[in-house]
Amino acid sequence: MDELICRDCCVKKEATEFRPRRAGGSQKTLQCRACHCLAEKLRREAKRSRQHRQAVNRQLARLKQAKSARQVGTVCEQLIGCFGGLEGFTTAWRACLEADLARGGFAALRHLEAVLRLVKHCEEDRPDYRSMSDEELLDLASKLSQAHGNP
Repeated sequence: MDELICRDCCVKKEATEFRPRRAGGSQKTLQCRACHCLAEKLRREAKRSRQHRQAVNRQLARLKQAKSARQVGTVCEQLIGCFGGLEGFTTAWRACLEADLARGGFAALRHLEAVLRLVKHCEEDRPDYRSMSDEELLDLASKLSQAHGNP
């Protein structure tokens, strides 16, 4: 049997441990099957990470451009749904933020703009409690406690 040396792990292995260069061909690749599988796994992880980062950045740009509270709410719902819930979204956003901070520049500022837009949305959406009567405040408090499952 022929033996070949893998260019990645530098271990001498049998020719059957190497993939054919072309379907049906007799020439073998320079990489053993184990190293090839590891390289492919890393490539797929990098691609998935890049796609998540691009999706987060696209949504952050939409969030920054939102003109109304309704649009902000819609973008937030899409973000949460896109990443499988709030925890998935925060994990993806954190990873994207860390990568953008490491690179620096305007990409990192996009995150700050999105946070500021969310804060502005929350401030616009909040009622003015000073102008509410006691009855209105009690009614609001009872609605909130019912919404959170408190009697």
